[in-house]
Amino acid sequence: MKNKWKKLIAPLPKILPRWLLLGVLSVLSLPRISRKRRAENFEKNKIAWENYVVKRGQGNLLEHQEWLEEFSYGKCKASYNSCEIIALYHGLRYLSKGKIEEWNFINLLNSFEQRGITAKGFFGTSPRAMKSYLKDQGFLVKSVVGKGINQEKISEIEKNTQVFLYTFFNNPGNIWEMIHTICIVKQEKGYIAHNTHGLVSAPSLMELLQGQGKGMGGSICLLGVQAGENII
Repeated sequence: MKNKWKKLIAPLPKILPRWLLLGVLSVLSLPRISRKRRAENFEKNKIAWENYVVKRGQGNLLEHQEWLEEFSYGKCKASYNSCEIIALYHGLRYLSKGKIEEWNFINLLNSFEQRGITAKGFFGTSPRAMKSYLKDQGFLVKSVVGKGINQEKISEIEKNTQVFLYTFFNNPGNIWEMIHTICIVKQEKGYIAHNTHGLVSAPSLMELLQGQGKGMGGSICLLGVQAGENII
């Protein structure tokens, strides 16, 4: 019966309105992680980061989420649920040129355990919480949802925008393959995606988005992020 139910639910992304999904994820982020667990995770993650630096090098971006098994985010291993935080970390690191310590990976995990983590970590992080956080930090954020992510909107959102956070279903035909979020950075020639399982670089933003998951049918939301006047 359980397998039958899972099979029945699997194609839900094909019909689920993305605005409704974002609302559900926001509601699921209301239950907070306890202060005790946040403190425990923070101390554990500080040690994990020291180990990570020894193994991988501090200058490296977090391109391999599967390497983060020593880190905790909510009630899960960060290797399972931290793609939104990784994307945010990459974006903030790029926009601030790595000069603001508050935006290091450990602090971001801790901040979103207080506000934004979804279902205690089992469903990652709410995209709306990421948008709110960025605006609170002084960034200018444009957003496009679901089927609104088309060439016309992309041409509009990418003007004067250096960083994009893209959330999508890995497989719109199977909800159990979960959601992924990546950071895309505009380069002098084209675009580069970080912590992606799909296309890593492309001459256009649309082409790079089409190379994620199983195409644009899995799109959930796209955030375009610009540095405000008070950002380094």
